[in-house]
Amino acid sequence: MVANTLYREKYVTLPMKHHFTETVDEIHLGYHWKYKGNWNKLEAVTELKNSPMIAGSKEEFIAEHYWGYSKYNALTTFEYAVQHPSWCVHTVKRYTIECNFKKLYGSEFAFLDNVKPDTVFMAQGSPISILHKKNL
Repeated sequence: MVANTLYREKYVTLPMKHHFTETVDEIHLGYHWKYKGNWNKLEAVTELKNSPMIAGSKEEFIAEHYWGYSKYNALTTFEYAVQHPSWCVHTVKRYTIECNFKKLYGSEFAFLDNVKPDTVFMAQGSPISILHKKNL
């Protein structure tokens, strides 16, 4: 499996793999992608039980977006409305981030190689609707 990623204004195809398993009380999941010979990964072990997002939480701020923007080319950006039911979240028990941010995104993001995230969560997504796409 490969993922197409916009990298510094060029599309790059990267080998990728993922895993998702459930036990009686946990979910184990991970997403891995290979860039310039090195595997990067995001993995987590979460509670099986989920709960609604708390209003005003960091999770809600990150996940609940009602407008999206997509740069098409140097002259065109699209704006569109996004609709979906409010998502539930699973509490993360443990996580792993092994990602070379500097190699992937440039020196401006190198500080992320040594920073612990403020928030780690898994949202149970849903189908979404994209509406009212317009050119800005």
